[in-house]
Amino acid sequence: FPFRWVMLFGGSPTGTAMAWIALLALGTAMAVDDDRPSGGWLAALALLLAWLNDRHVFFFSFLALPGLILLFLLLRRPRPQPVPWKQRLLALLALAAAALVLGAVAARSAVSGFAHTSLETGRAIEEVRKFSPFARGLVAWGGRGRDAHIYLGWLFFALAALHLVLIVKTWPARSFQERRRGVAGLLLGLAGGLTILLALGPKGPWDGALFDFVRAHVPGSKVLRQPAKIFCLFTFLLPAALAPFGADNLPG
Repeated sequence: FPFRWVMLFGGSPTGTAMAWIALLALGTAMAVDDDRPSGGWLAALALLLAWLNDRHVFFFSFLALPGLILLFLLLRRPRPQPVPWKQRLLALLALAAAALVLGAVAARSAVSGFAHTSLETGRAIEEVRKFSPFARGLVAWGGRGRDAHIYLGWLFFALAALHLVLIVKTWPARSFQERRRGVAGLLLGLAGGLTILLALGPKGPWDGALFDFVRAHVPGSKVLRQPAKIFCLFTFLLPAALAPFGADNLPG
């Protein structure tokens, strides 16, 4: 289980804030898949609660929002009757407006909060490296400290490989809707892989090249000190990765 229990009951508040990611996913699904405006406001509430609870969780949730929208568009179920375009537009507008407003408020708060301090230009990369886990923590059962925060275990990677084989072998026999679900599964796998690489921070492959790219191009990322907190997204990624490939979706 990501973060094990140390992040739930330890010194970091990320544990409790991780729950808002599931609420964000639910609201996004309601807005995109069900065309319900209330879903947009529910997702906005999740972003607000994450912002109040843990800024790391808010930051990573906000970055994940476009991916969630794309995911639920791929998983969108066929409708027997077309949904009125006004209802669909209201759902997306509610989500977009709330996300933009909250993002602007959070950005302004962060800028004003770090102005005239040592964090105004971001944390030094050596400080971030000190708080980053080693890759061995992904599978080390006896990992401690920061390494334990990213533990997934060998079983996780075995299941991920099995799902990839399943997608490839059953692809020709799948219907169009099932292939869309397969693409959604691949998108989840890609998101999981990027999450793992970013969680390693400067200790990732090629001296943390991906993390350096994010620090250089994503506003606010230079203030992050514990990149492993991006694993809060696995509270959604882990169960969602299994959903598109249930037995009812297999050919025959």
